[in-house]
Amino acid sequence: IVQRILSYSKVIKAFPSTREIAASWWFKKLSQTSEWNMQFDQKFKNYKRRLSKEFEDPFLIFYPSDIQSKINTARKKIKDKDKENPYVGIKGFRDKIAETIKKNIPELKEQPEDYLAIITYDGDDMGKKVVPNLNSGITKKLFDFQKEVNKIITENSGSAFYTGGDEGVILCPIETTLKLALEIQNKFEQQFETIEGDMTLSMGIIFFDRRRPMGTAIKQTQVLLEAAKEMDGKNALAVGVQTASGNQWHFVAHWGKDWERINQIIYQIQNGIISNTFPYEAEKFVQRFALDELQDNLLS
Repeated sequence: IVQRILSYSKVIKAFPSTREIAASWWFKKLSQTSEWNMQFDQKFKNYKRRLSKEFEDPFLIFYPSDIQSKINTARKKIKDKDKENPYVGIKGFRDKIAETIKKNIPELKEQPEDYLAIITYDGDDMGKKVVPNLNSGITKKLFDFQKEVNKIITENSGSAFYTGGDEGVILCPIETTLKLALEIQNKFEQQFETIEGDMTLSMGIIFFDRRRPMGTAIKQTQVLLEAAKEMDGKNALAVGVQTASGNQWHFVAHWGKDWERINQIIYQIQNGIISNTFPYEAEKFVQRFALDELQDNLLS
């Protein structure tokens, strides 16, 4: 009962769009530049107010295909040929942003990613562990863990659907997903290291295109979470991908150095230390020269 009460103590009523979440890391980086503050910030705020009044998502500004779709729809509705299409100005604004990024901020892509992630996590067999540890302060530790998770989410540009106790559902941009997941798992280990029993956490993550149904993606994270819990000893992370065309694949492994290595590669790619083509080049090299057994070990 305590666990379930804590689980619903953090519920978000007004939730960002999948478009906004997918763009959040990219937009945070862009909005920290002098170019944004000098040329675009105030105009974006004006567009944001205008679009919000029309019940439109302001973050469509950053996706050229979405703007073009709005231009085409508005064009069909405008009967007066002399009347201005309201989205043409937004397209011009967007084109100037892309031009400025290309010229002055080469480390940033000209538009945000189309993919985002949903993370679902849950303590393993917590129903059996809470009651025996009530005198060890486990309820306070659950509450403190929840607060720490909310901080981690904010620091990584994520949005909590709900968090509480040992469980939660989070939406986040793909750029920070694994970092966020590892920080939650590490915090769980630290928080419950003094509690008797093997306190472990399992997690499911799905990467999906922002134009795909979010309900389907949430259901898939539950399937992945169960796959993680089916591992020997549980204490695992299962990751899946839903492509824009609807294809799916996934893999699962216990927490450990392999996930930390992947996170380090992502960090180095994001910071220009290694090329973003490195994973593909490494895979091709292994496939071309390694023996089958060595290849399997290296790729894993």
